Amino acid sequence: MPALNISLSLGLAIFLGSIYSKPNGYWAGLPVAISFAAAREATFKVANVKVQGTVIGTVYGVMGCFVFQRFLTVRFLSLLPWFIFSSFLSKSWMYGQAGGISAAIGAVLILGRKDFGPPSEFAIERIIETFIGLSCSIMVELIFQPTRAANVAKLELSRSFHALYECATLFRAKASKAEIMESQKKLRSHLSEFKKFTEEAHAEPNFWFSPFNFSCYEKLFKSLSKMADLLQFSGYAIGFLGEQGRSKSPQCKEILSNVDKDLKSLTESICLIAKSFE
Repeated sequence: MPALNISLSLGLAIFLGSIYSKPNGYWAGLPVAISFAAAREATFKVANVKVQGTVIGTVYGVMGCFVFQRFLTVRFLSLLPWFIFSSFLSKSWMYGQAGGISAAIGAVLILGRKDFGPPSEFAIERIIETFIGLSCSIMVELIFQPTRAANVAKLELSRSFHALYECATLFRAKASKAEIMESQKKLRSHLSEFKKFTEEAHAEPNFWFSPFNFSCYEKLFKSLSKMADLLQFSGYAIGFLGEQGRSKSPQCKEILSNVDKDLKSLTESICLIAKSFE
């Protein structure tokens, strides 16, 4: 399926790009090839960040061409700060890998051009060809293998339930503090990803797919976050009471014993529900 996707997307992009402009038709295939090389994410998100990245890179390239029009060596040197900026862009939450690569490639193609006419005309050609290529990629993916943010959000929800189950199991097994903290960190990471994909799915067009139930997912995120907070506070409280019980009154030990029973009952409920929902 990935091979079919790539071949159809590239073939269609270059064919339509050649119809629009025969000499520059192959540029339409470039954004398609880069988007398949990048990490696989929701179709519309990748397309969006690639268009933005290409436009940003192209604008920087055109500015560089106008400023250093006669000095080709200086033009290439002006790519160094852009590569540094693009590396930060590729690690950002908003753009990610696909956006960073697009920004870098967009600038390289403009600043590295020679005998292609005025830079502004070439930049407009590049942006139009990019839109053609990405439109073909989206169309083929939607028909053959749609990667919707809603599906990724569902998968991340399942992982969040699994992480919650693991975290609660460690409390029941009375694991070490380091193990519990690592488990809580993993749970927080999954919840953060779940929130991100839920927001993406809410902004994504539905087309012929069933509508995304954003309010339901939002409620689930709030509930899971509260459970994560509760387990974290419980861990700190148990640790504090344990220290007090060792050094002070027997009454503190009795309180700790009662809290342990309550926590055991709570974590058993969490494990049962989390595993069932997962």
